[in-house]
Amino acid sequence: MEREEDFEIVNAPEKAGPEWGRIILFGDSLTQRSFEYGGWGAQLTNFAQRRCDVVCRGFSGYTTEAGKYILPNILPASDAPTVRAVTILFGTNDATLKQRCNARHVPLHSYSDNLRNMIKYLLRIRVTREKIILITPPPLHKQSVVENSKTLGKKAPPVDNSVTRLYANAVVEISKDFGVQCVELWESMQDSDDWFSRYLFDGMHFTAAGQQFLFDKLQPIVNALMANSPSLYPPWYEMDWTNVPKSLSKPPYNLRNILAKYYPFRRTTVPSDQGE
Repeated sequence: MEREEDFEIVNAPEKAGPEWGRIILFGDSLTQRSFEYGGWGAQLTNFAQRRCDVVCRGFSGYTTEAGKYILPNILPASDAPTVRAVTILFGTNDATLKQRCNARHVPLHSYSDNLRNMIKYLLRIRVTREKIILITPPPLHKQSVVENSKTLGKKAPPVDNSVTRLYANAVVEISKDFGVQCVELWESMQDSDDWFSRYLFDGMHFTAAGQQFLFDKLQPIVNALMANSPSLYPPWYEMDWTNVPKSLSKPPYNLRNILAKYYPFRRTTVPSDQGE
């Protein structure tokens, strides 16, 4: 039986090493489901690997009325220095129609106020404007929502795409008022006659193509925000495998700066971290 004294002891560093930046995804089910296979959050995680941690804080069925209370808990001021980006995607549930059976409805003016309060909170804890990314609710297709609910034996939520448009427009205007970034989905997704079957599998939630659509719009924004977020440890082909501690003590690497040296004809592709 191995004894404790037989193990090699690696001394803990006197101070913590460099921290990975964090990208916070905050919203309703469209965010919660973003880590499904091929989801926009999963793709973002793959895109940011070894440079930033992507944290999914999606809450299915939630509205901004709950979101405004949750945000300070999932992103306290002490975490703000590590934040590289925060996405906020609410509105589909807020915009459900006001009916006796639907207590989740959030009036448009309250929805706008809630988003404004979230942005004010982020600014107050020193998350700068360019790191705040509002995402409009996507369009929805009422007939598909009704048919899918019937198939599941559930009552369809009271929705209307023309109402959702008002909430999406509010997001765009709020982003302009605060000078924060905005990804517009409601109008841009309705780019063809079959948009609802291409981008939404149940009239409300993203298909694989819908997930890709959002990622493609978000990726350039996040890429710019990560410009100064290097890979914190050297890639395997820069390691001195005869002296691992020395290699790991080197300053953070920016993979883009060394691609030309090793891969002169593939400068946009980061080499695999796996060996042959």
